[in-house]
Amino acid sequence: MISSNFSLLMSVYKNDNPGFLRMALNSVYNQSICPKEIILVQDGPIPLSLSKVINDFAFKNRNIISLIFPVNHGLGYALRKGSQYVSTEWLARMDADDINLPNRFELQINYLKKHPETVLLGGQICEFKNDYCKILSRRLVPVDSKQISEFIKWRNPFNHVTVMIKVKAIREAGNYQNIGGFEDYDLWNRMIVRGYAFHNLPDDLVLVRVGDGMYERRGGIKYFQRYIKLKSNSKKLGIINRKEKIISDTIMMFNIIIPKKMRAFLYNRILRH
Repeated sequence: MISSNFSLLMSVYKNDNPGFLRMALNSVYNQSICPKEIILVQDGPIPLSLSKVINDFAFKNRNIISLIFPVNHGLGYALRKGSQYVSTEWLARMDADDINLPNRFELQINYLKKHPETVLLGGQICEFKNDYCKILSRRLVPVDSKQISEFIKWRNPFNHVTVMIKVKAIREAGNYQNIGGFEDYDLWNRMIVRGYAFHNLPDDLVLVRVGDGMYERRGGIKYFQRYIKLKSNSKKLGIINRKEKIISDTIMMFNIIIPKKMRAFLYNRILRH
């Protein structure tokens, strides 16, 4: 295990699964190159079972920095506050139920050394439900900056849990904001208009756990309202025009009114590989 000069930022809240969190942290420490520090944000009170997992790893590894919030604020707030404690040049992201593939950070560090102009680097993900050996689908995102600039008009061009970001660029773009479900997409919009160099590796970097809850979260009036806010911001930034916003809003309106099973079917057949 080799330590490198980047940090990992993760948020944990009360509904996270202790077993999944343990697997997630193991996948960090089993990397060929490991982060210098792990900023672990406890977003509100968490059960003892989750605290035990965190304490077990903190006892064995002195590079865990725990931030404890007395109340839950949401992912955007947690990541914004957590990023303020990062002492390194680069920040990597993952969620509390993800599994990093063993060479994830090595692949990213090697690319960034060869392409120092890059400020945001992601990759591909594989999705699974219960058994991570049984891959259900892959979410593939475009690789180069030109493709990313076009893709961002319609869909999120990065798999958030795979990204490594230059901390200075996050702060210059205004950091994460509270747009539930779109915290990352909103940040990419604000970064892309600053002319930063983006890239996605073609490699699979992270195994992502999915379930029925994912399709429930991507429906409903509140989700639609947050999406409208996201796209309104995109239009103000000049990323999309009026016609593109109307098309985006119409597609999302259809998405939220269809039944969950149909939404799951469309996601898996159209938006996944």
